[in-house]
Amino acid sequence: ADCFWLATMQCLRHTPGFVKGFSGTWSVPATNLAGSVSRLLHAMQEAEGEDQVSPAALDDFRLNAHLELPASDRGKKLIQADSANQRQQDSHEFLSQLLDCLGSKPLAGEPPPSPRSSGPPDEETLKRLETVERELTQVMRRRDSSADPTMSVRVKQEVGNLLYEYSMIQWSLSATRMHSHHLSDIFEGQRLASTKCQRCGRFCASGAEPFCLEEVKLNSSRWDGSWLGQIQGQLGSWLTGGASSVTSLPLKDLLQEDSPAPEGYRCPNAKCLQVGCSTRTVQYLRLPQTLVLHINRAQADGSRCEVALEFEDKLDLGKLGLVRHFGQPLDRNLSPCPTRYHLRAAVFHRGPTARSGHYFAYVLFKTSWVKVDDEKVERLRPGAENTPMALEANETSNGAKVVLLFYQRDDPVKNTKS
Repeated sequence: ADCFWLATMQCLRHTPGFVKGFSGTWSVPATNLAGSVSRLLHAMQEAEGEDQVSPAALDDFRLNAHLELPASDRGKKLIQADSANQRQQDSHEFLSQLLDCLGSKPLAGEPPPSPRSSGPPDEETLKRLETVERELTQVMRRRDSSADPTMSVRVKQEVGNLLYEYSMIQWSLSATRMHSHHLSDIFEGQRLASTKCQRCGRFCASGAEPFCLEEVKLNSSRWDGSWLGQIQGQLGSWLTGGASSVTSLPLKDLLQEDSPAPEGYRCPNAKCLQVGCSTRTVQYLRLPQTLVLHINRAQADGSRCEVALEFEDKLDLGKLGLVRHFGQPLDRNLSPCPTRYHLRAAVFHRGPTARSGHYFAYVLFKTSWVKVDDEKVERLRPGAENTPMALEANETSNGAKVVLLFYQRDDPVKNTKS
Protein backbone atom coordinates (compact mmCIF):
# COMPACT_ATOMS: atom_id res chain seq x y z
CA ALA A 1 0.00 0.00 0.00
CA ASP A 2 3.06 2.30 -0.17
CA CYS A 3 2.82 2.45 -3.96
CA PHE A 4 0.83 5.73 -4.02
CA TRP A 5 3.74 7.68 -2.53
CA LEU A 6 6.57 5.58 -3.99
CA ALA A 7 5.32 6.20 -7.55
CA THR A 8 4.99 9.91 -6.86
CA MET A 9 8.46 10.14 -5.33
CA GLN A 10 9.94 8.45 -8.40
CA CYS A 11 8.37 11.15 -10.58
CA LEU A 12 9.76 13.87 -8.31
CA ARG A 13 13.20 12.25 -8.41
CA HIS A 14 13.17 12.57 -12.20
CA THR A 15 11.88 16.14 -12.14
CA PRO A 16 14.83 18.33 -13.23
CA GLY A 17 16.23 20.35 -10.33
CA PHE A 18 14.24 18.66 -7.55
CA VAL A 19 17.00 16.40 -6.23
CA LYS A 20 19.50 19.26 -6.19
CA GLY A 21 17.58 21.04 -3.45
CA PHE A 22 18.06 18.06 -1.12
CA SER A 23 21.51 16.85 -2.17
CA GLY A 24 23.48 18.44 0.65
CA THR A 25 21.75 16.83 3.62
CA TRP A 26 21.32 13.13 2.79
CA SER A 27 24.21 12.06 5.04
CA VAL A 28 22.88 13.96 8.06
CA PRO A 29 20.46 12.09 10.38
CA ALA A 30 16.98 13.19 9.43
CA THR A 31 15.07 15.15 12.03
CA ASN A 32 12.28 16.40 9.78
CA LEU A 33 10.44 15.60 6.55
CA ALA A 34 12.86 17.50 4.31
CA GLY A 35 15.75 15.49 5.74
CA SER A 36 13.87 12.25 5.18
CA VAL A 37 13.15 13.23 1.58
CA SER A 38 16.88 13.85 1.10
CA ARG A 39 17.79 10.41 2.48
CA LEU A 40 15.07 8.71 0.45
CA LEU A 41 16.12 10.35 -2.82
CA HIS A 42 19.73 9.30 -2.19
CA ALA A 43 18.63 5.74 -1.32
CA MET A 44 16.58 5.57 -4.55
CA GLN A 45 19.63 6.67 -6.51
CA GLU A 46 21.81 4.07 -4.80
CA ALA A 47 19.20 1.35 -5.41
CA GLU A 48 19.24 1.68 -9.20
CA GLY A 49 19.97 -1.81 -10.42
CA GLU A 50 19.47 -3.29 -6.95
CA ASP A 51 16.48 -5.21 -5.61
CA GLN A 52 15.02 -2.57 -3.31
CA VAL A 53 15.48 0.80 -1.65
CA SER A 54 17.10 0.84 1.79
CA PRO A 55 14.47 -0.19 4.39
CA ALA A 56 15.95 2.32 6.83
CA ALA A 57 15.36 5.21 4.39
CA LEU A 58 11.79 4.04 3.78
CA ASP A 59 11.03 3.77 7.50
CA ASP A 60 12.60 7.15 8.15
CA PHE A 61 10.40 8.75 5.48
CA ARG A 62 7.26 7.04 6.76
CA LEU A 63 7.86 8.32 10.29
CA ASN A 64 8.50 11.96 9.38
CA ALA A 65 5.76 12.05 6.75
CA HIS A 66 3.33 10.69 9.34
CA LEU A 67 4.41 13.36 11.84
CA GLU A 68 4.39 16.38 9.51
CA LEU A 69 1.75 15.80 6.83
CA PRO A 70 -1.79 16.73 7.90
CA ALA A 71 -4.65 14.30 8.47
CA SER A 72 -7.14 14.12 5.62
CA ASP A 73 -8.57 10.63 5.18
CA ARG A 74 -11.45 10.73 7.68
CA GLY A 75 -9.15 12.31 10.23
CA LYS A 76 -6.33 9.86 9.56
CA LYS A 77 -2.86 10.51 8.14
CA LEU A 78 -2.14 9.50 4.56
CA ILE A 79 1.13 7.83 5.54
CA GLN A 80 1.41 5.59 8.57
CA ALA A 81 4.64 5.25 10.54
CA ASP A 82 4.10 1.50 10.71
CA SER A 83 3.85 0.00 7.22
CA ALA A 84 1.60 -2.75 8.60
CA ASN A 85 -1.11 -0.13 9.19
CA GLN A 86 -0.78 1.52 5.79
CA ARG A 87 -3.87 1.81 3.59
CA GLN A 88 -3.97 2.73 -0.08
CA GLN A 89 -4.31 6.50 -0.59
CA ASP A 90 -4.58 9.10 -3.34
CA SER A 91 -1.24 9.94 -5.00
CA HIS A 92 -2.40 13.47 -5.91
CA GLU A 93 -3.41 14.21 -2.33
CA PHE A 94 -0.02 13.01 -1.12
CA LEU A 95 1.85 15.18 -3.66
CA SER A 96 -0.21 18.24 -2.75
CA GLN A 97 0.46 17.77 0.97
CA LEU A 98 4.15 17.07 0.41
CA LEU A 99 4.80 20.20 -1.69
CA ASP A 100 2.78 22.34 0.73
CA CYS A 101 4.85 21.05 3.65
CA LEU A 102 8.27 21.21 1.97
CA GLY A 103 7.55 24.64 0.50
CA SER A 104 6.31 26.15 3.77
CA LYS A 105 9.85 27.04 4.86
CA PRO A 106 13.30 27.38 3.27
CA LEU A 107 15.21 24.18 2.57
CA ALA A 108 18.59 23.61 4.21
CA GLY A 109 21.08 26.21 2.98
CA GLU A 110 18.47 28.52 1.51
CA PRO A 111 18.24 32.19 2.54
CA PRO A 112 15.18 33.26 4.52
CA PRO A 113 12.18 34.30 2.41
CA SER A 114 11.41 37.95 1.82
CA PRO A 115 9.17 39.43 4.52
CA ARG A 116 5.44 39.07 3.94
CA SER A 117 2.55 40.57 5.77
CA SER A 118 0.89 37.96 7.95
CA GLY A 119 -2.15 40.10 8.70
CA PRO A 120 -4.97 41.30 6.46
CA PRO A 121 -4.05 43.65 3.57
CA ASP A 122 -4.01 47.34 4.31
CA GLU A 123 -6.98 49.50 3.36
CA GLU A 124 -5.11 51.34 0.60
CA THR A 125 -4.22 48.09 -1.20
CA LEU A 126 -7.78 46.80 -0.96
CA LYS A 127 -9.14 50.05 -2.35
CA ARG A 128 -6.73 49.94 -5.27
CA LEU A 129 -7.72 46.33 -5.99
CA GLU A 130 -11.40 47.27 -6.00
CA THR A 131 -10.65 50.20 -8.32
CA VAL A 132 -8.77 47.99 -10.77
CA GLU A 133 -11.59 45.41 -10.80
CA ARG A 134 -14.17 48.14 -11.41
CA GLU A 135 -12.12 49.76 -14.20
CA LEU A 136 -11.69 46.37 -15.91
CA THR A 137 -15.44 45.85 -16.01
CA GLN A 138 -16.02 49.38 -17.32
CA VAL A 139 -13.42 49.03 -20.09
CA MET A 140 -14.91 45.74 -21.27
CA ARG A 141 -18.39 47.29 -21.26
CA ARG A 142 -17.18 50.19 -23.43
CA ARG A 143 -15.64 47.74 -25.87
CA ASP A 144 -18.82 45.69 -26.19
CA SER A 145 -21.01 48.75 -26.76
CA SER A 146 -18.72 50.58 -29.21
CA ALA A 147 -18.94 50.37 -32.99
CA ASP A 148 -15.54 52.07 -33.41
CA PRO A 149 -13.10 49.53 -34.96
CA THR A 150 -10.10 51.34 -33.44
CA MET A 151 -11.58 50.89 -29.98
CA SER A 152 -10.37 47.28 -29.74
CA VAL A 153 -6.69 48.27 -29.97
CA ARG A 154 -6.99 50.84 -27.20
CA VAL A 155 -9.10 48.51 -25.07
CA LYS A 156 -6.62 45.64 -25.46
CA GLN A 157 -3.79 47.84 -24.20
CA GLU A 158 -5.86 49.23 -21.35
CA VAL A 159 -7.12 45.79 -20.31
CA GLY A 160 -3.57 44.45 -20.41
CA ASN A 161 -2.30 47.18 -18.12
CA LEU A 162 -5.16 46.68 -15.65
CA LEU A 163 -4.84 42.87 -15.62
CA TYR A 164 -1.10 43.11 -15.03
CA GLU A 165 -1.62 45.41 -12.04
CA TYR A 166 -4.43 43.19 -10.76
CA SER A 167 -2.19 40.11 -10.98
CA MET A 168 0.72 41.78 -9.21
CA ILE A 169 -1.52 42.91 -6.34
CA GLN A 170 -3.03 39.43 -5.97
CA TRP A 171 0.44 37.85 -6.02
CA SER A 172 1.71 40.17 -3.29
CA LEU A 173 -1.36 39.46 -1.14
CA SER A 174 -1.20 35.67 -1.51
CA ALA A 175 -0.59 33.68 1.67
CA THR A 176 -0.10 30.40 -0.21
CA ARG A 177 3.14 31.16 -2.07
CA MET A 178 6.07 28.89 -1.30
CA HIS A 179 8.79 30.01 1.12
CA SER A 180 11.37 27.74 -0.52
CA HIS A 181 13.06 29.55 -3.41
CA HIS A 182 14.25 26.26 -4.88
CA LEU A 183 10.86 24.56 -4.95
CA SER A 184 8.98 27.68 -6.05
CA ASP A 185 11.31 28.05 -9.05
CA ILE A 186 10.40 24.49 -10.10
CA PHE A 187 6.69 24.16 -9.41
CA GLU A 188 5.11 27.57 -8.80
CA GLY A 189 3.11 29.46 -11.38
CA GLN A 190 0.23 31.94 -11.45
CA ARG A 191 -3.13 31.53 -13.11
CA LEU A 192 -5.39 34.43 -14.07
CA ALA A 193 -9.12 33.76 -13.94
CA SER A 194 -11.99 35.84 -15.33
CA THR A 195 -15.75 35.38 -15.13
CA LYS A 196 -18.30 36.35 -17.76
CA CYS A 197 -22.08 36.24 -17.48
CA GLN A 198 -23.52 34.58 -20.57
CA ARG A 199 -26.82 36.42 -20.06
CA CYS A 200 -25.73 40.04 -19.78
CA GLY A 201 -22.08 39.85 -20.88
CA ARG A 202 -20.72 41.26 -17.61
CA PHE A 203 -16.93 40.60 -17.41
CA CYS A 204 -14.80 40.68 -14.27
CA ALA A 205 -11.44 39.40 -13.05
CA SER A 206 -12.01 36.69 -10.49
CA GLY A 207 -8.61 35.68 -9.19
CA ALA A 208 -4.87 35.51 -9.87
CA GLU A 209 -3.79 32.69 -7.56
CA PRO A 210 -0.39 31.02 -7.36
CA PHE A 211 -0.49 27.28 -8.05
CA CYS A 212 1.78 24.22 -7.99
CA LEU A 213 -0.67 21.58 -9.18
CA GLU A 214 -3.28 22.14 -11.86
CA GLU A 215 -6.47 20.10 -11.85
CA VAL A 216 -8.00 18.68 -15.03
CA LYS A 217 -11.46 17.29 -14.39
CA LEU A 218 -12.24 14.19 -16.40
CA ASN A 219 -15.91 13.28 -16.21
CA SER A 220 -17.87 11.83 -19.10
CA SER A 221 -21.26 12.97 -17.78
CA ARG A 222 -20.76 16.51 -19.09
CA TRP A 223 -20.31 15.28 -22.65
CA ASP A 224 -23.09 12.74 -22.38
CA GLY A 225 -25.48 15.65 -21.81
CA SER A 226 -24.43 17.53 -24.94
CA TRP A 227 -26.34 17.22 -28.21
CA LEU A 228 -23.54 15.15 -29.73
CA GLY A 229 -23.38 12.91 -26.70
CA GLN A 230 -27.15 12.40 -26.80
CA ILE A 231 -27.05 11.39 -30.48
CA GLN A 232 -24.15 9.03 -29.82
CA GLY A 233 -25.97 7.66 -26.82
CA GLN A 234 -29.15 6.93 -28.82
CA LEU A 235 -27.12 5.05 -31.42
CA GLY A 236 -24.74 3.28 -29.10
CA SER A 237 -26.24 2.80 -25.65
CA TRP A 238 -27.79 -0.51 -26.63
CA LEU A 239 -24.32 -1.68 -27.70
CA THR A 240 -22.62 -0.59 -24.48
CA GLY A 241 -25.28 -1.78 -22.07
CA GLY A 242 -26.22 1.77 -21.09
CA ALA A 243 -22.63 2.80 -20.28
CA SER A 244 -21.21 6.16 -21.28
CA SER A 245 -20.78 6.59 -25.05
CA VAL A 246 -17.68 8.73 -24.50
CA THR A 247 -14.57 6.52 -24.55
CA SER A 248 -11.78 9.11 -24.73
CA LEU A 249 -11.28 12.85 -24.34
CA PRO A 250 -8.37 15.03 -25.54
CA LEU A 251 -6.30 16.77 -22.85
CA LYS A 252 -6.04 19.88 -25.04
CA ASP A 253 -9.82 20.26 -25.18
CA LEU A 254 -10.12 19.85 -21.41
CA LEU A 255 -7.49 22.52 -20.79
CA GLN A 256 -9.16 24.95 -23.19
CA GLU A 257 -12.68 24.40 -21.94
CA ASP A 258 -14.34 27.15 -19.92
CA SER A 259 -15.80 25.91 -16.65
CA PRO A 260 -18.99 26.99 -14.89
CA ALA A 261 -18.56 29.69 -12.24
CA PRO A 262 -18.55 28.35 -8.65
CA GLU A 263 -21.88 26.97 -7.50
CA GLY A 264 -24.16 29.73 -6.27
CA TYR A 265 -22.23 32.50 -8.06
CA ARG A 266 -24.53 35.43 -8.82
CA CYS A 267 -23.82 37.91 -11.59
CA PRO A 268 -22.83 41.19 -9.84
CA ASN A 269 -24.64 43.27 -12.49
CA ALA A 270 -27.56 44.86 -10.61
CA LYS A 271 -29.72 44.57 -13.73
CA CYS A 272 -29.01 40.84 -14.06
CA LEU A 273 -28.24 39.10 -10.73
CA GLN A 274 -28.68 35.71 -12.36
CA VAL A 275 -27.29 32.56 -10.74
CA GLY A 276 -25.79 29.79 -12.86
CA CYS A 277 -25.28 31.85 -16.02
CA SER A 278 -21.58 32.67 -15.68
CA THR A 279 -18.53 30.84 -17.01
CA ARG A 280 -14.94 30.97 -15.73
CA THR A 281 -11.92 31.21 -18.04
CA VAL A 282 -8.37 30.47 -16.86
CA GLN A 283 -5.11 31.52 -18.47
CA TYR A 284 -1.56 31.30 -17.14
CA LEU A 285 0.47 34.40 -16.39
CA ARG A 286 3.56 32.92 -14.71
CA LEU A 287 4.51 29.62 -16.33
CA PRO A 288 6.01 27.03 -13.96
CA GLN A 289 9.21 25.24 -14.87
CA THR A 290 7.44 21.94 -14.21
CA LEU A 291 3.73 21.85 -14.95
CA VAL A 292 2.06 19.10 -12.89
CA LEU A 293 -1.42 18.14 -14.06
CA HIS A 294 -3.75 16.22 -11.76
CA ILE A 295 -6.22 14.22 -13.84
CA ASN A 296 -9.20 14.18 -11.49
CA ARG A 297 -11.28 11.12 -12.34
CA ALA A 298 -13.49 11.16 -9.23
CA GLN A 299 -17.20 10.93 -9.95
CA ALA A 300 -20.13 11.94 -7.76
CA ASP A 301 -20.79 8.37 -6.64
CA GLY A 302 -17.16 7.88 -5.56
CA SER A 303 -16.21 5.70 -8.53
CA ARG A 304 -13.45 6.40 -11.04
CA CYS A 305 -14.13 7.84 -14.49
CA GLU A 306 -12.93 5.21 -16.94
CA VAL A 307 -12.69 7.52 -19.97
CA ALA A 308 -9.23 7.43 -21.54
CA LEU A 309 -7.25 10.68 -21.75
CA GLU A 310 -5.72 11.56 -25.11
CA PHE A 311 -2.44 13.31 -24.30
CA GLU A 312 0.88 13.81 -26.07
CA ASP A 313 4.51 14.05 -25.05
CA LYS A 314 4.51 17.69 -26.20
CA LEU A 315 2.28 20.47 -24.88
CA ASP A 316 2.34 24.11 -26.03
CA LEU A 317 0.26 26.33 -23.75
CA GLY A 318 0.79 29.29 -26.07
CA LYS A 319 -0.68 27.55 -29.12
CA LEU A 320 -3.65 26.50 -27.02
CA GLY A 321 -4.36 30.14 -26.12
CA LEU A 322 -3.76 29.45 -22.43
CA VAL A 323 -1.03 32.02 -21.83
CA ARG A 324 -1.90 35.53 -20.73
CA HIS A 325 1.18 37.64 -21.30
CA PHE A 326 1.92 41.31 -21.61
CA GLY A 327 4.35 41.35 -24.50
CA GLN A 328 5.99 37.95 -23.99
CA PRO A 329 5.42 34.80 -21.89
CA LEU A 330 6.88 34.97 -18.38
CA ASP A 331 8.16 32.46 -15.84
CA ARG A 332 7.62 32.48 -12.09
CA ASN A 333 10.15 35.30 -11.67
CA LEU A 334 8.70 37.36 -14.55
CA SER A 335 11.57 36.51 -16.92
CA PRO A 336 10.81 35.64 -20.57
CA CYS A 337 10.33 31.92 -21.17
CA PRO A 338 8.97 29.46 -23.77
CA THR A 339 5.41 28.13 -23.65
CA ARG A 340 6.39 24.64 -24.86
CA TYR A 341 6.56 21.64 -22.51
CA HIS A 342 7.52 17.98 -22.87
CA LEU A 343 6.44 15.02 -20.76
CA ARG A 344 8.95 13.80 -18.16
CA ALA A 345 6.94 11.49 -15.90
CA ALA A 346 3.48 10.11 -15.19
CA VAL A 347 1.69 8.27 -12.39
CA PHE A 348 -0.84 5.61 -13.37
CA HIS A 349 -3.56 4.07 -11.23
CA ARG A 350 -5.40 0.78 -11.53
CA GLY A 351 -8.50 0.32 -9.36
CA PRO A 352 -12.12 1.43 -8.81
CA THR A 353 -11.32 4.45 -6.57
CA ALA A 354 -8.33 6.67 -5.78
CA ARG A 355 -7.97 5.05 -2.34
CA SER A 356 -7.87 1.49 -3.61
CA GLY A 357 -6.03 -0.47 -6.28
CA HIS A 358 -2.42 0.12 -7.28
CA TYR A 359 -0.14 2.97 -8.46
CA PHE A 360 3.00 2.87 -10.60
CA ALA A 361 5.08 5.38 -12.56
CA TYR A 362 6.57 5.99 -15.99
CA VAL A 363 9.70 8.19 -16.01
CA LEU A 364 11.77 9.41 -18.94
CA PHE A 365 15.41 8.34 -18.65
CA LYS A 366 17.50 9.93 -21.41
CA THR A 367 15.40 9.02 -24.48
CA SER A 368 13.64 5.91 -23.17
CA TRP A 369 10.69 5.37 -20.88
CA VAL A 370 11.18 3.40 -17.69
CA LYS A 371 8.32 1.73 -15.80
CA VAL A 372 8.78 1.81 -12.02
CA ASP A 373 6.37 -0.47 -10.19
CA ASP A 374 7.29 -0.71 -6.48
CA GLU A 375 10.73 -2.42 -6.49
CA LYS A 376 10.42 -3.56 -10.10
CA VAL A 377 12.16 -1.33 -12.65
CA GLU A 378 11.67 -2.07 -16.35
CA ARG A 379 13.44 -0.10 -19.06
CA LEU A 380 11.16 -0.19 -22.09
CA ARG A 381 12.33 -0.49 -25.66
CA PRO A 382 12.17 2.76 -27.63
CA GLY A 383 9.06 3.01 -29.73
CA ALA A 384 5.59 4.52 -29.84
CA GLU A 385 4.10 1.36 -28.33
CA ASN A 386 6.12 1.72 -25.10
CA THR A 387 5.07 5.18 -23.92
CA PRO A 388 2.63 6.52 -21.32
CA MET A 389 0.40 7.66 -24.17
CA ALA A 390 0.21 4.16 -25.61
CA LEU A 391 -0.52 2.60 -22.24
CA GLU A 392 -3.43 5.00 -21.67
CA ALA A 393 -4.84 4.36 -25.13
CA ASN A 394 -4.54 0.57 -25.08
CA GLU A 395 -5.70 -0.32 -21.56
CA THR A 396 -9.20 -1.67 -21.03
CA SER A 397 -11.88 0.51 -19.40
CA ASN A 398 -11.03 -0.88 -15.96
CA GLY A 399 -7.29 -0.90 -16.54
CA ALA A 400 -4.49 1.54 -15.72
CA LYS A 401 -5.36 5.22 -16.14
CA VAL A 402 -3.09 8.25 -15.83
CA VAL A 403 -3.65 10.47 -12.77
CA LEU A 404 -0.55 12.72 -12.68
CA LEU A 405 1.40 14.21 -15.59
CA PHE A 406 4.74 16.01 -15.11
CA TYR A 407 5.54 18.33 -18.04
CA GLN A 408 8.92 20.11 -18.21
CA ARG A 409 9.23 23.53 -19.85
CA ASP A 410 11.56 23.59 -22.88
CA ASP A 411 13.93 26.25 -21.59
CA PRO A 412 17.02 26.94 -23.71
CA VAL A 413 20.18 25.21 -22.51
CA LYS A 414 22.30 27.63 -20.53
CA ASN A 415 25.86 28.19 -21.67
CA THR A 416 28.07 27.33 -18.68
CA LYS A 417 31.32 28.44 -20.37
CA SER A 418 33.01 31.46 -18.82
